[in-house]
Amino acid sequence: MAANEPIYSLPSVFIKGQPSDCCIHFYSTQQSSTHNKIILQQNLICFLQAGKKTITHSVSTEAIDQHSLFILPTGRVLMTEKTTKDQPYKSVLLFFSDQFFLDFIQNNGLKLTKKEVVATSIKIKKNAYLSHFEQSLDLLEKELSDPQLLKIKLTELLLYVYKHHHAQLSPIIKNIQKRNHHLPLITVVNNNLDNHLSIEALAFLCHMSVSTFKRKFLEVFKTSPQKYFIHHRMQSALAMLKQNKKPSEIYTALGYETLSAFSNEFKKKFGVSPRAYSK
Repeated sequence: MAANEPIYSLPSVFIKGQPSDCCIHFYSTQQSSTHNKIILQQNLICFLQAGKKTITHSVSTEAIDQHSLFILPTGRVLMTEKTTKDQPYKSVLLFFSDQFFLDFIQNNGLKLTKKEVVATSIKIKKNAYLSHFEQSLDLLEKELSDPQLLKIKLTELLLYVYKHHHAQLSPIIKNIQKRNHHLPLITVVNNNLDNHLSIEALAFLCHMSVSTFKRKFLEVFKTSPQKYFIHHRMQSALAMLKQNKKPSEIYTALGYETLSAFSNEFKKKFGVSPRAYSK
C-alpha cells in the first residue's frame, strides 16, 4: 500500500454522474478514521447522528457532537471520525453549491452583509425544530432522491438558519459573494471532471483564452489544471481499485489511451503500480 494518504473530494465521491446544485448523502461507517484530507467542492451542512467528529481548519480545530448542527463552506479541511463502543459513525450530509445559495438569497429577497469577515464554520445547537427537521430527513430518505423535494427541504432549513442565526451565517454569505465571480470557471471544471476535456476545450467553455484560463484556474484551485485533473483521476482510480476492479478494466474510463500510461502515472503518484496497490 502506498504511503501517500488519499484526498477525498466531496460530494463527488458520494454521487454518480454530474454534480448538481444540491445533494444529500446518508453516511455511515464501522471504522474510525483520523485526519482524512477533504476538499469540499460545495458548502456542507452536517447532522451528526452517532459517533464523534472533529474538523481541523487552517486556523482552528472544532469538535462536533450529536447536539449541534454544523455548516462548512467550500475549501479544505481535515476530518476525524470516531465510532462509539456500541454504534457506528453516522451522519446526514447536505451539500449545496454557491449558486444555489445565491439563488436562495435572491429568490427570498434576503439582505447580504457588507462586513469584511471570514468564517471557517458555523456550529448551531440543535433545538426542537432542528431535531424534528433531522428526523424528517431520515423519514424522507428515499423520497429525497427527488431534486425538487430536496431543494424545498434545504431551502426550509436555510431560511430558518438565516432568520435565527443571521450573525453566524453572514460570514458564509460574504465568502460566497467573494467567490461568485469565479463561479463560471468552477462550474465548468466541476461539471467536466470525468469528461477528459483538453485545457483548450475547457478554456473555450469558459469564454477565456488558454493563458487566462490557466491563470484564473491557479487563483481558484491553487494548482495547475494538469495537476488538478491528474489528482482527480488518481483518486477515482483508488476508488475503483478498492471496488476490486482490475487496472485493465478502468484505465480507459479514466481517460488513458493505454494501460501502461495509466500504470506509470499511478506509480509516479503513489509509489506502487495499480496492480500492486490492489493486492
